[in-house]
Amino acid sequence: MQATQVVQQPRQCGVVAIDQPRPPKRLLKIEGVLERVPFSRSQLYNMISAGKFPKQIHPGGGQGAFWVESEIDEWIQLQIDAERRAA
Repeated sequence: MQATQVVQQPRQCGVVAIDQPRPPKRLLKIEGVLERVPFSRSQLYNMISAGKFPKQIHPGGGQGAFWVESEIDEWIQLQIDAERRAA
């Protein structure tokens, strides 16, 4: 188990930063991505081609395509934030 380290910052109204461990990166297959977004497979690839969705990676130079889960989560949050700002 990894201990959380408390780092004392210069006194600023009693603010103390806590060094949080990063969650591990996870890779999703296309099916995992399509469960999270309201697109068909072809719509997803069109959005990737247009630069409007995170690109897949091919670990080890293989033919399998995977998406970084945290990038998908970030993209979803950006869509939510943009929609709420527009309202």
